[in-house]
Amino acid sequence: MAIYHYVVLTKSVPGQIEEFDTWYDGQHLPDACRFPGIKAAKRYKILHGLNSVAEGMQPVEAQFDSVAIYEMETDDPDQLARDLIAQAGTPAMLLSPAYDGSKTVKYVTVAAGALSEDEV
Repeated sequence: MAIYHYVVLTKSVPGQIEEFDTWYDGQHLPDACRFPGIKAAKRYKILHGLNSVAEGMQPVEAQFDSVAIYEMETDDPDQLARDLIAQAGTPAMLLSPAYDGSKTVKYVTVAAGALSEDEV
């Protein structure tokens, strides 16, 4: 089986970021990691975006609150992602009212290159 990553950009309901963070880290990530084929998960809080080089790379409001990366071990990453999504909102994977599902973007990825500081 190969290793893939499922990358999910998410947004909270306005004014509910603390509830969103508590749910995502305390409920959602553990629920996802119990799913067969999901080997690990890590969420990053997005601090801000950066505008273009022409505009001086100034911080701007981000479109999303966080990005989560799920490590998948499978021969069919698309099916595993579909199966995981199908669990959303069930007792196996409760959703929070602080999560804005309409503002979520999901990608299935495979490693394309890597470099460590020892290799530079």
